[in-house]
Amino acid sequence: MTKQKHAKAVDAASNAEELLPLEQMMSQGSAPNEGTAYAVDDANQDKDSEHQVTESEGTYVVSLVPKLRFSGFFDDWMFVSAGQLGNWKSGTTPLRSNKDYWDQGSVNWLKTGELADSEVFEVEEHITEKALNSTSLRLNPVGAVLVAMYGATAGKIGILAIPSTTNQACCACIVDPNVADNWFVFISFLKVRDSLLKTTDGSAQPNLNKDKITSTKLLVPCLQEQQRIGALFKELDNNIELNRGLLEKLIQLKKSMLEQMFPREGESVPRLRFAGFTEPWRSVYLKDVVTSFDYGLNAPAKDYDFCTKYLRITDIDEDSRKFLTTDLKSPDVEAVKASNYLAQDGDLFFARTASVGRTYLYSKSDGRVVFAGYLIRGHVRQGLFSPDFVFYSTLTTQYERFVAATSARSVQPGINAAEYGAYKFSIPSLAEQQRIGAFFKALDQRIAQQRAKVEKLGQLKKALLEQMFV
Repeated sequence: MTKQKHAKAVDAASNAEELLPLEQMMSQGSAPNEGTAYAVDDANQDKDSEHQVTESEGTYVVSLVPKLRFSGFFDDWMFVSAGQLGNWKSGTTPLRSNKDYWDQGSVNWLKTGELADSEVFEVEEHITEKALNSTSLRLNPVGAVLVAMYGATAGKIGILAIPSTTNQACCACIVDPNVADNWFVFISFLKVRDSLLKTTDGSAQPNLNKDKITSTKLLVPCLQEQQRIGALFKELDNNIELNRGLLEKLIQLKKSMLEQMFPREGESVPRLRFAGFTEPWRSVYLKDVVTSFDYGLNAPAKDYDFCTKYLRITDIDEDSRKFLTTDLKSPDVEAVKASNYLAQDGDLFFARTASVGRTYLYSKSDGRVVFAGYLIRGHVRQGLFSPDFVFYSTLTTQYERFVAATSARSVQPGINAAEYGAYKFSIPSLAEQQRIGAFFKALDQRIAQQRAKVEKLGQLKKALLEQMFV
C-alpha cells in the first residue's frame, strides 16, 4: 500500500463486532463468548466428524464448517472450483519495440513481481490505449483477484485497488458478484496457496497455468457470509498496511535525524541541535573514548542453558541492532573461563569480520551475556562520554564510510581493534551527548513498539485464516 492508501487507520474489528474480541481469541484460543459469535458444536470441531459426504448427480460433495463464524450463519461450506467464481484471463506484454504501445501510456500494466499478497494501489509501467485495443489485453477492474503463474513469483496473490492490465505471467479473475465476494476469493487463495504450488510444473522454477488455477477447489459459504468475512479481512489488511507505513515513517525519521543531529564531513557542528547547546563539537578518536578493546571468547556454542547467553555476530539484528533471542546459545566452556568475557553496562561491541562494522550496545535487560571471538568489545568511559551517544554515532553515514574504506584494505574484509581505535568522529559536551542519546533511544523504543504491533497484526491475520476458513 502506498500514497493512495486510506488517509486514516481503520479498526480491524470495527466491522466485526459480533466476533470474539480478536486479541482475546489469539491469547485464549477458546470458543467465542455467548452472543458475540457463533461457535460450531464440539462434534463439528472434531476433524473426524467434520466431513459430510453426499452424492449428487454422480459427484461427491464434501461440506465443512469453520471453527469461528459470524452469528446467524449455520449452513455448511461447499467445495467449488475457482473457475466457477468469475471470469479468468491472463495478460500479455505488448511489443516493446512498438513505441505506439508504450510512449506516454496512461493504462496501468502490472508485472507479477509487483504482487505482494496485498492490494495493488499502483504499478510501475503503463501502456497506451492503442496497446490495449490492439492486443489481447483486458483491463481488469478494481477488485479483480490476481495470481502469479510463473517462476519465482508463482503463487503470489493480489487484489486490484486500481484498474489494470497484466503481463502474461499473471492470471486475473473478475469475480461474479452474484456468486462470490472478491475479497473472500483473494483470502481463499492465500489459504490454499501451498497446495496450489504443489501442482506446479517445471523443475528449475515452478509454473502454474490457468487450468490449474481455475480447477483449484475452494471451500465457500453463502454469499452473505463471504461478504462479511471479506469485509473483515479487507479492514484487517488495511490496518496492517497502514501500520507498516507508520513503521516505515519512523525508520525514515530516525535515518533523517541521524543525518541532521551529527555533523557531516567537513562540518564542526550538526545542522539540528537541542535548544541551549551552542558550544562547538570536538574531534576524538574511538580509542580515547573507550578504556580498552578486548577480543571475544573462542569457544563453541551449545544449547542455551537458561543462564548465560552467547553473543555472536549473527545475534545482532541488522536493522535494530538489538540482541536477537530467536536462536539463543550458551558458550560451551567452564563458567570461570567465560567470566572475563561477561558484558557490562557501557560495553559497545563491534563485528570484526563477516558483517563487519555492525555494532551492539549491551543492555542490562539482555541479562548475562558472554561475547564470542569475532566481536571486539570497547568499554565506553562513562562520566566522560555517553555510551548511547557513541553507539548512535556508529549508525551515521560517516561511520559507514569509515567501515567501507577500512575493511576494503584486506582480501578478507575485516577491521581489527587498532583500526577501530583510529576511527575519528566529533562529540559535543557530555550533557548534549546524553540528550542526543536519550532522543534516539526513545525513538528506537517507539520503532520497536510499532514493529511489534505490525507483527501482532500479522499473527492475528494468520490466526483468523485458521479459525474462519476450513
